[in-house]
Amino acid sequence: MLPDGEPTLQIGEVARYAAFNHRQGDSPEHERGDCGIVCCADVLSQFGVRRTEAEVVWHATECEELHVVAGDPKSSGGTLPAWRLDHAA
Repeated sequence: MLPDGEPTLQIGEVARYAAFNHRQGDSPEHERGDCGIVCCADVLSQFGVRRTEAEVVWHATECEELHVVAGDPKSSGGTLPAWRLDHAA
């Protein structure tokens, strides 16, 4: 049951994996659209490869895999449409 009373279905060991999750925006630029990057950091952590959100954001930015809108953290952090298209196959 969700806090608002809405029924929900829990799949997997949510409590066990909670330690690997964190809120988005834990990077120098405080991007808010970086859910995919946050997931990458969380999955890497599950396999013993500890990377912060800031580290994976930096990597994705350096490799031009991250959409950044200067001065607009809410619009920044997503993967670039052209990159997704090129890597879809």
